[in-house]
Amino acid sequence: PVDTAPGLAHRRPGATLLGDIAWRHEFLVATLGDVQATCLLAGERYLNLPPATLTARIAGSAVEITTDVYARQVHLEIEGASDALFVDNHVDLIPGETRRIGLLEPVAGRTLTIRALNAPSITLEP
Repeated sequence: PVDTAPGLAHRRPGATLLGDIAWRHEFLVATLGDVQATCLLAGERYLNLPPATLTARIAGSAVEITTDVYARQVHLEIEGASDALFVDNHVDLIPGETRRIGLLEPVAGRTLTIRALNAPSITLEP
């Protein structure tokens, strides 16, 4: 990782310090304050994403999701409800990251399904 202290900048005219880059297998993650952004180095259809294993649990008024490898476009659905029930949806997760996504409405006996482009769906039953 390349870390830059707050208020400072580093100009990187080349990526040679990072070593060889496998465009179809790697991604860039940048954190600016509270915002985290993921940049894919190749078009999505050209990516070679390894299968991800998602784990999740409901923790009070949120869902906590973790992945073992990069998980692309993680999406949450509650049975019979619109997508407007989550503070965030359609997120990318980096390896080892646990993301806490707030619920705007209780699950209330409905099934919660979590999907990602490169992971099998998981279901949390009420």
